[in-house]
Amino acid sequence: VLAGRALLESMDYSVRLLNLAVPLLTSLATIRISVYLLRKTFRHGPAVKAWEGLIASSAWIVVALHLLGWLRPVLDAMDALALQVGTIRFSLLGSVKLVLAVALTWVLALWLSRLIENRLNRAEYVNAGMQVALVKLSKFGLLTLASLLALEAAGIDLTAFAVFGGALGVGLGFGLQR
Repeated sequence: VLAGRALLESMDYSVRLLNLAVPLLTSLATIRISVYLLRKTFRHGPAVKAWEGLIASSAWIVVALHLLGWLRPVLDAMDALALQVGTIRFSLLGSVKLVLAVALTWVLALWLSRLIENRLNRAEYVNAGMQVALVKLSKFGLLTLASLLALEAAGIDLTAFAVFGGALGVGLGFGLQR
């Protein structure tokens, strides 16, 4: 559709219908990819079915707002609903971005950990105890990385966690001495 739109625009044809089709097809592709990742990451059940419906509804609402020209005012209104605590500003839009970033990165991390688990289960020369340890270590590492990436993507300064991380490291060090 994008190539056809560019070709028709270069030949001075009207592309209004294709301009409408692009966001619709993009949202359809986004929904299908999201549902595919959910089905590959989690076991099929009522919770996954509910999340599929929520993702599809949310995507179509965003597309409808975009096509009506209301998306920017809605985003501005969500950003205006904010609470100022010291130098930190909490807005509804920022919270939604954080939740979406955490959800997306966690689903990707869990999907990758499932791939690693399947690969390790097929390995012939790795004993069962090592398989369990590597699976748990990879899952923990991927979820930690996903959380840090999501916080960074949402605009939260990670230097605030430096003091907490240092204190946690000292506490773990003392705890593991035995």
